[in-house]
Amino acid sequence: MFSFLNGIISNDCTKRSTTVPKVVVVILGLLLANQVAAVQMTKEEYQLLPVYCRNQSNVAGEYFRPDNEVQWRNRLGKDFQHIHHYCWGMVSLARAYRSGQTYSERKFRFEVAVKDFYFSINNSTPDFVLLPEIYTKAGEAYLGLRDDRNAEKAFKSAWEANPTYWPAYLWWAQRLMKQGKQREALAIAEEGLNNAPGTKPLEQIIAELRGSDKTRK
Repeated sequence: MFSFLNGIISNDCTKRSTTVPKVVVVILGLLLANQVAAVQMTKEEYQLLPVYCRNQSNVAGEYFRPDNEVQWRNRLGKDFQHIHHYCWGMVSLARAYRSGQTYSERKFRFEVAVKDFYFSINNSTPDFVLLPEIYTKAGEAYLGLRDDRNAEKAFKSAWEANPTYWPAYLWWAQRLMKQGKQREALAIAEEGLNNAPGTKPLEQIIAELRGSDKTRK
């Protein structure tokens, strides 16, 4: 695409010795606006990432050591090639929680995280083992953006991809509790516990919710 555009620019400037055509500027702008840029991370941020992230060569080349990349590629399959966007998203999400930021700065980091999470989601196969986790992180980022509608969609996608992935239920149940929707929160938490028996965080939130007058009717 860029070589094609370069040809247009070169030919036009040669023939007319004028500025770049406006249509080319618009196309370039649209292309660049849709690019998801690599997140430049510190060594400390890199070391806090999950082990599969630290073994994906696109995550942070400056710190990367290719000892186990082949091993993780074999374990996670072809979807491993896109996992670096998820890893970048986790760095942006962690940065969004730092203190001393304006709301605009925090909002920007949540938005960057969402873009990276959905890049990995949209380029993964439906049975990718990490999809529930990625959807849940996307839901968390949407909560940071105060976008409950998309947060709920993300959490539902997580437990639809794997009904036993309990963090998605927990996140959404906690959100419903904060909204004063105890009965709805209890239903979500109980559904999660039914699918993932013995999960202590869900058992705790259910006990708390059952002790609430608003769930007794």
